[in-house]
Amino acid sequence: MKNWTRARRVSFAVHAAFVSVPFTLSTASALLFWYALFQRWFLAVPMVAVIDVLALTGLVLYVARIPSPFVRLRHLLPFISIVPLGRELYLLLAHNDPAVAWSITILTTAILVVIAWQCFRTIERLFIDPVTAARERAHEQVAHLAQTLAQLREMETVVDAFAEERMVYRSEVRQIAPPDDAPLAQIAPPPVEDVLVVARQELSMRQLASRIGVPESTLRRKLAQNGAHDVAPD
Repeated sequence: MKNWTRARRVSFAVHAAFVSVPFTLSTASALLFWYALFQRWFLAVPMVAVIDVLALTGLVLYVARIPSPFVRLRHLLPFISIVPLGRELYLLLAHNDPAVAWSITILTTAILVVIAWQCFRTIERLFIDPVTAARERAHEQVAHLAQTLAQLREMETVVDAFAEERMVYRSEVRQIAPPDDAPLAQIAPPPVEDVLVVARQELSMRQLASRIGVPESTLRRKLAQNGAHDVAPD
């Protein structure tokens, strides 16, 4: 599991959680079943250990790549406790009409067996050889790096376009601005339209920073690096 991808780890956790429900019910039902037959726990527990636990051991040996004649017993895992599980379910439902009790018992047992069967099969397929797992993980890491690079390129394009737009606007404002040595009385206040444009530009910068997921100060530094030296940092 060392070289497993994130998807394999999540799949293993999900299927192990699902299969734990029917497996726990089957084991408890098997214990009650053998105790009802022998009336002795010291006989019921070994019977469950020999049948249920040995089948689970076969699965563990299979995923560990350890040769053993017990490996084939893993195929019995979903089915070895059908009778004990069905018996306990029927005893719990026996106070109902027999047709209802039998129908619910058969349906519930079938559902639990199918869930266990599919989960055990999926868990088996998840355990691939380490070399294949390493290759799969390497492909996942490369795909993640490619996605990150694409995001950075898109951010670079958007920021460059925004910087160019601001530089064009600033150059137009400088062309209509009065000279520095003009008398104070001749300097008229900026038109309302220019003030609104500046306000919209500042708002656009905040919205752009929020959209690409970077701080506004980082965006301003980026604009400065692209030639917009008139944009003051925060």
